Order: sequence, then structure tokens, then C-alpha cells
Amino acid sequence: MQILEEKKLQNATMEMVIEVPQSRIEVEYRSVFDRIAKNAKVDGFRKGKAPLKLIENMFLKEATSEVLEKLLKTTYIEALDSKNYRPIGMPSFNYDSFEREKPLKYTVRFEVMPTVELGSYKGIAVKERVCQVRDDDVEKEINNLREKYARISKKEEDARVEKGDLLRFGVKRIDNVKPEEVDALAFKDYTIIVGKSDSEYALDRHVLGLSVGQTREVTIKYPKDYELNDLAGQKVTYVVKVEEISRMDLPNPDDEFAKDVSNFTTIEELRQNIRSYFEKASANAAKGEVIETIKNAIIEKCTFDIPESLVKAEESGLLQRLAKRFNVEVTTAEEFSKKTGFPVDELKMRLHAEAEKDVKWEIARLEIAKTEKMEVSEEEYRNELESMKESNGVSMEELEKYIEHNHLRDGIEHDILLTKVNDFLYNSANIEKLKPISYFEFMNENKRA
Repeated sequence: MQILEEKKLQNATMEMVIEVPQSRIEVEYRSVFDRIAKNAKVDGFRKGKAPLKLIENMFLKEATSEVLEKLLKTTYIEALDSKNYRPIGMPSFNYDSFEREKPLKYTVRFEVMPTVELGSYKGIAVKERVCQVRDDDVEKEINNLREKYARISKKEEDARVEKGDLLRFGVKRIDNVKPEEVDALAFKDYTIIVGKSDSEYALDRHVLGLSVGQTREVTIKYPKDYELNDLAGQKVTYVVKVEEISRMDLPNPDDEFAKDVSNFTTIEELRQNIRSYFEKASANAAKGEVIETIKNAIIEKCTFDIPESLVKAEESGLLQRLAKRFNVEVTTAEEFSKKTGFPVDELKMRLHAEAEKDVKWEIARLEIAKTEKMEVSEEEYRNELESMKESNGVSMEELEKYIEHNHLRDGIEHDILLTKVNDFLYNSANIEKLKPISYFEFMNENKRA
């Protein structure tokens, strides 16, 4: 076996041109025919006694297939060993012809482990949003709970829409159709609590004072940065129609209410729990945003060589997670497109871009862990198991048996290591804290982002 050519291609792919001498091909043929001859049953001859020439004529096709397969496999492995390559995935072979009397020349391509050249990753400048949970935030959530458990009853026929009512109303947009088509347009039904939205563009501001069956034409000029892209920067005219007005009798926010809607015995305990949850949720979200900014900056500064097979595998995982969110069963982007109506070309483009980014991020973090000599200690592993035990409601013995049976320890330690890198990058970043905002302002900014 001789390696005639060797070169590095894109996407962590190597290509080698290998030649196998005719003498070795002949040795393999003889070996295969000898084995066949010992077991072949040929009419007129006892088992294993047929002339070798006859055996060769009868089983040439089968022998050629076996010889070729064995030569490709063995010489490929020899070439890898000679160059100390550690491929991932299956190789692809290409050859023009294969004849017993001639040397075999073939090309093999195979993917190798991904590589990354790290750029700078410490001290990355980033801004972090800050949430300061206020009393109003907590009371809004208390009121949300009160609305959820409110007693609802229809108001009188001649009643008019008031703030705090539960309103079912119809809406149709008329500025983008011909006047003669307006009456034929169907209303889309919506149900809201009147006055609940703080937005100056909320339609319920324009239905106050109407009674059931009445309609009103409403024109709204949306700003260019409006959160709904379909309406941003447009002047839109609607017709709204009141369908049903209901009264909402809210329970008092007292200790009895807290007992009814939670595991707490006092309303103050419930308020404190809400505040604590908001603080943790907003802090985690803000840190996640910082990590995302750091991630983009690091990926931009690194040079990657990544096997396409890794990206394809990640694409498949992303597609399955997306399908689960949409509650559909699919195996391909085309199937997902048919079931959801999402444009298949756009879906493929997004999946590929996100998968490539995810693979790069993982590779970069693993290289950072290696550079910084990070490891997962036994204590860190045990702490993670304690957290898993609590969240899954199982005993430590049950959890350890499950992990051992499914060979999950390496994966758990892998995730711990990546989290350690995230924390390291966050702590070493140059973070500018922004002006504190309320929880609901924080969450509304999240929706607009």
C-alpha cells in the first residue's frame, strides 16, 4: 500500500489517494478462492475437491466483491495508522475500476475531529440588563391570580363596556380592502380584560362605553419599532364589535386567597415567593443574554474546521426539538414544512445556521476548558446529582443506578464542564450594568428582542 497524495479539504475533511500493488491483490484473491474451494459443492466433485480453476470461473464475481471490500478496508486502516489520523464517521471511497491483473488506485475521504484556533475570550465588553423587582410587579402578579380565580357573570343587556370587564369582541381590518368588500369580511373573535393592557395601541381603549351589538371604527398609527412586524409603521383601520360583556368579581387578596391558590398560608408569604421567583428568573435571563453576547463575540474571533456530519447531526436534533414544540412527528424538514406550512427553504437555512453556531460554541468552550485546565471534580458531580435527585423526586440510589445503566455519567460531566466555562466567561467579561427596570418592563423588552 502506498499513499500517492494527501490533502486537507474544507469542513475537517481529509482526502488521500492510495495505490494497492497487483501482487497484494493477487494474494487476497488466492486467499478468498482457497477458502471458497474448501467449502464449495460442485456437481461431479466431492466437497473441497473441485479444481481451483473451475472454482475461480464459477465464483469470480463473488470473490472480486469480497477482495475489493477487504482491500479498501485494510489499506485504509493502514494509511490512517501510518499518518496517526483518528477519523469520525464513515469514509467514502471512489475508484475508476478494479481488475485482478492491475494495481488498485482509489481515493478516500474521511472526516477528522474538529479543530478551533481560539481568539481572545476574556474581558469581552458587554452590557447587562438589570431588573429591580418592585411592589407593583408583585401586585400585578397577585391581580393576575385574582383574575384567574374570579367569579364571572354576564352583565345586563343594556350594560356598557367598563374598565375591568371581561369582554368578548370581534375585530376586522378594513384599510387594506375595497369598501364594497368590508361587509363580507368576517370578524375575528378576541377575549380580553378591559384596561389590563398598558399599551397605548390596545384596542380595548376604543370600546369603552359600547354595549352588546354595537360597532366602532378605529384607526391606529403604529410606530416603526412596534413589536408586531406586520403592523409596524402602518396606519391601520379596524371595525370592532362588542359581542359579550361579563363582570369579574375578584377574590380579596387575603390569607384565605393565598391558601386557595398556593401552598402558602398567608398572602405575605405568597408575595415573597413571587418576588423571589421574579428575581431569580430575571437574573438568569439577564445572565443568559450576556452569555449569548459573549458567545457571538467568541465565535466571531475563532477559526473553526468542523466536520459537516457534526452540523448535520445537530440539525437533526434541532428539528426534533422544534417538532416537539409544534406537537408533530417528523424526520425531515420537508415533512415539518408540510405539516406546519413553514417555508422549507427558510427552515433548512435557519436549522443549518443555528446548528453550525451551536457546534462552534461547544467546540470553542471545550477548547477554553482545555486551555484553562478546567476539570469536573467529584464534589461538583455529586452536587449535580443532588440537584437532579431533588428535581426528579427519586432517591440517590435510584438515580445512580439509572445513570450507570444508561452510561450517562460522561454526558453529565460534559454538561457541568460547559456550565463552568459559561460561568468563567461571565465572570471574566467586562460587564456594564444598565439602569434597573421593573420586572414587567424587563419581560416586555424580552418579547420585543
